Amino acid sequence: MGSQEPKAVTINVTGFKKFQGIAHNPTETIVNNLKNFVESKGLLPAGVTLRSCTVLETAGNGALPVLLKVLESGISGIDTKNELVIWLHLGVDGGAQKFTLEQQAVNEASFFCPDELGWQPMRQPIVTDDGGISRKRQTTCSIEAILRWQHDQNVARSMRLSGFLSLIRTLPILAQSNYRAFTSYRNINADLGVYYKNKTINELIRSRRLDDAQNLFDQMSIRDSITYNLLITGHGRYGNPKQALYIYKEMVSQEIQETGPTFSSVITVCANEGFYREGIQVHCRVISLGFGLNLFIGSSLVNLYFHMGLVDVAWKLFDQLPERNLAVWNLLLNGFLELGKIEELFGLHDQMKWEGVNPNGLSFCYLIRACCNARFLDEGMQLHCHAIKAGWVECNVFVANALVDFYSACGNFIDARKAFLLIPVEDVISWNSIISVYAENDLLYDAIELLSRMHFWDKKPSIRSIVGLLNLSSRREDILLGRQIHCFITKVGFDLGSVHIQSALIDMYGKCGEIESSLSVYERASKRTLECCNSLITSFLHCGITGCGHFELSRKVFETLPLPNIFCFASIINGYARNAMGNESVSLLEAMIHKGLVPDKVTFLCVLNGCNHAGLLEEGKFVFNLMKSYGICPERQHFSCMVDLLGRAGLVYEAEELLQQSPGGGDSVMWSSLLRSCRVHKNEIVVGGNMLYDKFNILGELEDLDIAEEDMELFEGPSWISERGGKVLVNVDSFGAVGDGVSDDTEAFRKAWNTSCSTSKSVLLVPPGRRYLVNATRFKGPCEERLVVQIDGTIVAPDEPNDWDANLPRNWLVFSKLEGVVFQGNGVIDGSGSKWWASSCKKNKSNPCRGAPTALTIDSSSSIKVKGLTIQNSQQMNFVISRCESVRVSEVQVSCPGDSPNTDGIHITGSTNVVLQDSKIGTGDDCISIVNASSGIKMKRIYCGPGHGVSIGSLGKDNSTAVVTKVVLDTALLRETTNGVRIKTWQGGSGYVRGVRFENVRMEDVANPIIIDQFYCDSPKTCQNQTSAVQISQIMYRNISGTTKSKEAMKFACSDTTPCSNIVLSNINLEKKDGTAETYCNSAQGFGYGIVHPSADCLSSNDKGYILIDHKENSELAEPSRDHIVHTEL
Repeated sequence: MGSQEPKAVTINVTGFKKFQGIAHNPTETIVNNLKNFVESKGLLPAGVTLRSCTVLETAGNGALPVLLKVLESGISGIDTKNELVIWLHLGVDGGAQKFTLEQQAVNEASFFCPDELGWQPMRQPIVTDDGGISRKRQTTCSIEAILRWQHDQNVARSMRLSGFLSLIRTLPILAQSNYRAFTSYRNINADLGVYYKNKTINELIRSRRLDDAQNLFDQMSIRDSITYNLLITGHGRYGNPKQALYIYKEMVSQEIQETGPTFSSVITVCANEGFYREGIQVHCRVISLGFGLNLFIGSSLVNLYFHMGLVDVAWKLFDQLPERNLAVWNLLLNGFLELGKIEELFGLHDQMKWEGVNPNGLSFCYLIRACCNARFLDEGMQLHCHAIKAGWVECNVFVANALVDFYSACGNFIDARKAFLLIPVEDVISWNSIISVYAENDLLYDAIELLSRMHFWDKKPSIRSIVGLLNLSSRREDILLGRQIHCFITKVGFDLGSVHIQSALIDMYGKCGEIESSLSVYERASKRTLECCNSLITSFLHCGITGCGHFELSRKVFETLPLPNIFCFASIINGYARNAMGNESVSLLEAMIHKGLVPDKVTFLCVLNGCNHAGLLEEGKFVFNLMKSYGICPERQHFSCMVDLLGRAGLVYEAEELLQQSPGGGDSVMWSSLLRSCRVHKNEIVVGGNMLYDKFNILGELEDLDIAEEDMELFEGPSWISERGGKVLVNVDSFGAVGDGVSDDTEAFRKAWNTSCSTSKSVLLVPPGRRYLVNATRFKGPCEERLVVQIDGTIVAPDEPNDWDANLPRNWLVFSKLEGVVFQGNGVIDGSGSKWWASSCKKNKSNPCRGAPTALTIDSSSSIKVKGLTIQNSQQMNFVISRCESVRVSEVQVSCPGDSPNTDGIHITGSTNVVLQDSKIGTGDDCISIVNASSGIKMKRIYCGPGHGVSIGSLGKDNSTAVVTKVVLDTALLRETTNGVRIKTWQGGSGYVRGVRFENVRMEDVANPIIIDQFYCDSPKTCQNQTSAVQISQIMYRNISGTTKSKEAMKFACSDTTPCSNIVLSNINLEKKDGTAETYCNSAQGFGYGIVHPSADCLSSNDKGYILIDHKENSELAEPSRDHIVHTEL
């Protein structure tokens, strides 16, 4: 171009129109009026032209194409050889009094930042690689020159109009000097060109434009280590790890010396993507080049070997580091956490304290998450206290959210909600955390409520929250809820392109039987990932498509996968197995191994099922033995498949031998399979030797085998002090128990408990035909796995209150801190409570009011089963489930006289996921009572009478806070009870009862069949009115019929300050034999539909907009049988 001075200067000006969040944008007025003002006043010097003044109508990314169009029109037609073009863009000043020169080109727009040559709005560089100039996009006056002028003239960057006009007059001088520098640019050292291109590559990568960065990289003739480091990091970070390794390989081949960041980035890519062999090779190169003592490289290597599971190597590298800062300690904490090595993690935490290393917020997140995974409630609460003292709870939202997850995982939803409430409302992460926790724990109403509140406050839910709600819909097979969530994410403009949301939608529609909708979501997916494909295949399986032999859709989806993962293979193998296509299952397993994938125990189980269904004996043996070569120990299901396969083939001796090798010596399924094979193949030797197993039916529920009587022989039975099938019998008689009902057998029971608790797979037996006198005792865990407490005899309590153990005034038999224990048998637990009842203040007001023992208590335990027991004549409550998770009670009978005080049948407090079914309860108080901190309570086929009915409460006594959610009573018969289904709260309390459903209930001569009482008072002193109450909402009564003793068949006595809301009545028919039944309402809101008798018009309908999330409606009124109540599952 030469060094000739330009003959003319053209100035173009752009600005933004006012946009949201700016009350007034003065630049809009300035740009609109500038041209006429300048020309009319003659303010521009000779040779300077103000060509265009344009207001951009759009903001954000949408402004970019508009700006480019204006730029093109402003430059086209200009002789750029003899004319300079200057472009000024005016930004927004929040003060709304001045305009701002756009230096960084941000202001809600994705513009390119100006370089030393001025604006660069297009992708192409101003100066091409050969030094020539792209005339079309030539610009000359740099922003730096303007800023220097502002500084020299003492003019603020945010200028008034006078300052701007002064700048306009000065621009030709700035352009002249800049032009000279501009024309000599092509003579600048080549290293400077690499620097600026590296800078551009960095900006492109930060804006996630990897393709553009790669194109610029490919065009560069000269590259340095920084260039390669940028591309390696960018590809590794944004999902293209193979390309990152390819660039590193090219870097080495070009003999460009690696640096510390190079090795750190490459090793991180290898660790995150599982390229372990390549990672070890890079480690060798690190050592050979002398980078072994580099802190950052060493940290990356520690992370690599943790990912590989080589803890010893990682420890050695950690010890060799010249400096161990907090980041490296956190790396180790995370490594142990990911490997599930909780004890080592806490040991490392102790070492940190020993060496004086104070944990930061990230450290606490790892430690709390470890307690969350291991359900270490006590340790987690100690960490909570430590974090509070260190000041990390209030200032670090991630620690606070970790606490929410921790308390929720431990079943402590009260503390989880408290932790949530302590987080600032402005934090979106906390909202998403608590919503996802509620969704994952089936607390539907709580999750929906928080989602609504979040939407009201204009907070956007995260992918985790949406996926959690969709998964909840899948588990419940609730298609209406799933569709509502789908509509919600569409309405609010959520990212439907998210692979996680697409996969969850496909799975939800499939699990709900809407396979067409599932396929529609899959076909509309912008990117069909492995997760989406696997969800679709699973949906086909769930809907029975593969089960019917229709493999075309499943095969088509699977065959379109370029790189199917282990889950995709397992899904399609399972489909083959279900259709007895064993050869295809084995072939697919071989193809999976050939692709370098490592099958897991689920995949092997699917293949074994296929071999079993197809009768492929040799293939089954091969697959079973192949498991060991992959380091997988066969589990009970794998042994069961092989026992059945061998038995079907007539190899009953081999089947018996393999059964004996299985974990626990085989379960009822394996034994029944073996005995069935003996019957089919007429093998009397094996079946005879194993018929004794029936004598041990207390150890597992053996199926009825229907073996002919003539095929059975009598054998001498073994002693009860023996082992069979891996089970150890512990008889209380063997420890000195007398069982005469008079001698104290407490110590014998304690010794027997200690032995059985410390012995894996043991059975604590209380033999039938005896009465064992046992005083107040605590039976503590934790115990070894698979403990069974078999009660076939009778356990009685001392009948004299004065002889009671003063250390346990409120308990008799207490079992605590157990997991997976089974209580079963046909025995009786008798509390001998008659003298306790007589001394109660409710019997005689002159007696002092004091507590009495509970017959059976299960406390702080999980995964408990109770079946077949009878509990009677308890001193006070009969059976208490306290602070437990996942308890299943079935076929239990509870019996006390109708006038026995405070003898609740089954009392649930602080517990979640409790199922009560097929039980008969008659007491002097509530048949079932559910109180604070309980959630997920399901009751099915319950007989109640005499008693006070089924109650939630009492709650809120002494101004306390109480929360009860998600309670369902489905199919019950209540006969001659003083209340039916009741919710009772004291005045002055707080909290809420929400998400309750009573359905398919028959009432016979019941007083107060349906009652909500927020004025409950069970005190010898007069209760006073107060201004607060426990909130009651989302209560449904459906298919309830029968007769009422009281005139008010339905009573909703709610607080004026805290009304009941969202009460729904459907198909209610309650009659009074000697009069007309009525409904009473006070401050109760709701509505009814279908048959509602007596009428409930007194319910106000302020909340008709409420959507009840329950869709499996019955059109007929349920009429349960008195003798045997049968109803569908929940």
